[in-house]
Amino acid sequence: MRLLLATGLPPRRLMSLTVRSHMNDISNPAQSETPHLISDGDEAQLCYRLLNGANPDPRSPQNQWLALVLPTALAQPLLTHATDAKTQQPFRGIYASVNRQLKRYFRGQPGITPTINRITSASWLWRRPNARDDTSAGMFSGQFELSLSAPAAYRRISRAEIQKTFNSTLAHLGVATDTYSPSATSNFQNSPSHMGSAVACNAQFFQEIFQSLLGNIRAASAPCSEWYSGKPFPRESLATLYQYVAAYELLGWQLSSGARPLGKRSQNRIGKYLQWVQDKNSSQGTESRVIPVAADTRNGITALQRWTQSLISVLSQQDFVLSDQRSGVRDTPAWLTTTHKGKRFLLRDMTWSDMTSLSLPGLSTQPNNVTRHSLTSWLRLHLPDAQLDALLGHARHGRNLVSPQGATALGQQTLLRTELARWLKQSGYQPIHWERLPWNI
Repeated sequence: MRLLLATGLPPRRLMSLTVRSHMNDISNPAQSETPHLISDGDEAQLCYRLLNGANPDPRSPQNQWLALVLPTALAQPLLTHATDAKTQQPFRGIYASVNRQLKRYFRGQPGITPTINRITSASWLWRRPNARDDTSAGMFSGQFELSLSAPAAYRRISRAEIQKTFNSTLAHLGVATDTYSPSATSNFQNSPSHMGSAVACNAQFFQEIFQSLLGNIRAASAPCSEWYSGKPFPRESLATLYQYVAAYELLGWQLSSGARPLGKRSQNRIGKYLQWVQDKNSSQGTESRVIPVAADTRNGITALQRWTQSLISVLSQQDFVLSDQRSGVRDTPAWLTTTHKGKRFLLRDMTWSDMTSLSLPGLSTQPNNVTRHSLTSWLRLHLPDAQLDALLGHARHGRNLVSPQGATALGQQTLLRTELARWLKQSGYQPIHWERLPWNI
């Protein structure tokens, strides 16, 4: 009963609990739905796979597996029963008998007669007060409800946080927990210390990318700055310079907006304090939202737009043909290329695939939604669920936040703006010195 209340695992699934001596004994861990009690002599862990939420890590399914260290008071009776009864499934066949015992015990008592399913349904009331957010509380049941499955896919959560929540819930249920070291579960099948999103990266990952872009901007600026009338126009250098500048600003915008990676159907409008983002337009549906805009990225994109107009004027004076194919439905950076013959430039909307074509350090090997996963995993440690879900466009809390009856009015989400600025700074984004770029009039 205490495991049902502490985890919320469906009773039928918990009844299939199997005792193992090592995780390597589990066949097909990427598909297994059976909970396992792993005992290696020093401690016992309750291990089971999340059936939805984060996608499995292609290198290993460990990011989908919970590994909860059980206190001796819970683990020892199960291990003893498995040894004495010579069975690896200590809960096998007890479902009906437990319900009969509950019915007999509560006969004549007022209210609804408890059953295993009814007891399990009360688990959320015990778990949620001890968890950081709904996602971390929901994962204990082994499967997220529909409204939480999308938010859960983007969040990376430390195993130490999960274990702490589990221990606190057990303590409220009257189960004494053993002394717990945060590193206790970090060796679970040689897995990292986090589970959930296998895509999310920390801020340090993006620092190297921003530094690489700034270095490339300086290198590409030199031929353009040294050009004077009479010399061949540095058309290739200009296109390269523009691409690196656009990539720098787009990466900053993606990291601060939480938007899905820019595609051909994406639309956006950036204002002084707010921005409108439509980042989902497919056969599955269209989604748009109004969210705060980080001041640094707004200023950077505005400066890029002014510089773009200056370059268009310069190219016209040098008798180059510029084919402007921008759609006019977005304010995010454009993309400049030259034709094979070199006398024609093409200016069009930039997409995330343009960013990855630059072979930036580490970025080309990452999934295209790495910025959305990374921002989400960092912000969940600093913001309430409602503000984070509103930023990402997840309807459960986000829709309520921006509705006419929302608790936080648009334009007043000062905490969110502050945290976005802090995340950008930690990620290595800093305003470009636009005065040092050539033809910045």
